[in-house]
Amino acid sequence: MTRLEEKFAKERENYPALKNWVYLDHASGGLYPTYSTEAMKNYLEEMSENSMTFQEFTETWDFADSKRKSVADMFHCQPDEIMYGLSSTWLFNIFINGIGLKPGDNIITTSTSHASVPYIMLNKRQDGVEVRFVHPKEGVTTPENIYQLVDENTKAICLCYVENAYGFKHDLKVYGEYCRKHNIWFAVDATQAAGAMKIDVEEMKIDFLTTSSYKWLCCILGIGFAYISRRLKNHLKLVDTGWSCSVDRWHKDAENPVISQDARRFECGGISVVGLKGVSRVIERYNQLGADDVEKYCLSLVNYFYEKAGEQLKIARIFGNFKPENRSGIVAVAVPKEWKITDAEIAKNGIRAHCPAEGIIRVGFHYYNNKQDVDKLIDYLKELEMRAKV
Repeated sequence: MTRLEEKFAKERENYPALKNWVYLDHASGGLYPTYSTEAMKNYLEEMSENSMTFQEFTETWDFADSKRKSVADMFHCQPDEIMYGLSSTWLFNIFINGIGLKPGDNIITTSTSHASVPYIMLNKRQDGVEVRFVHPKEGVTTPENIYQLVDENTKAICLCYVENAYGFKHDLKVYGEYCRKHNIWFAVDATQAAGAMKIDVEEMKIDFLTTSSYKWLCCILGIGFAYISRRLKNHLKLVDTGWSCSVDRWHKDAENPVISQDARRFECGGISVVGLKGVSRVIERYNQLGADDVEKYCLSLVNYFYEKAGEQLKIARIFGNFKPENRSGIVAVAVPKEWKITDAEIAKNGIRAHCPAEGIIRVGFHYYNNKQDVDKLIDYLKELEMRAKV
């Protein structure tokens, strides 16, 4: 057993669901570790027993502020560049609605981005903004595909770091450098990457980044995070606001508000404290495990799957067959549509995965998976092939 295999074998002990499943559906929703679940339960039990005093309410915000550093460490930025929100979708609106788009401007994304990103962008059509789409070939987008859509009216390039259906991972550093050179804003949805793939917003020259917590960050729905660069924050219009953006949340002047100059100036009100109790534990553990080791281990499982699939599968194939630099924790397996594979059918075989389209099985490998999980998936796919030949 390698150092990384031994290190991450210990993490499996924190995920009781792995006793019941070969769990490969993190792209739909991650498993909750026991330490995160206990933190959320403890908070809910305390609220159930005693409710909340005003002092405890203020303390929840002290807790939230104290956890900005953990999120910032995950993204390699500063705590004052981090804000909370309900989800990546909710947060991405801040960027699209705040960068001052005008009639005639255009913004660029891919047609394989999660719908939350283009939906928000398409809403600006009513203001005369054009949305330009790259249409990837079998999941693959090249920088040239993006650049050929850029002109003097391009104001932003918006990408999902890892695209949800097929797992294509963009080289964000390449796009970040291009956008800085051409004075274009660069925004990223990292929901299918944060917690598994390393993110360094400074190195990647990202202006705005969001993530939700319920996938690779292994927590409940209802809380997300955004990074807002200082460069962008000074330009970004405050469209929606609320009491929690005050410099002093507890001694407010209703007629003359003093709004924070940090990223939290864009926070509109209360957040999911129970969600933060859970996800903060996951983020702290991720930081302890180390971003480099987590990504390296996740991709080692993906590469092992690529190897075994190439050697042992005759009909099923890896959709896209991405280059190593474009691989993520997500892999899509193409199978004949006439097999009529469904999530429920796969689950009958003890494997949790998702079929986002006919003939596609989407799987994913997190740091609590192992090679035995890959082997069981390969065995299942071989069994499907055998059935098809009968």
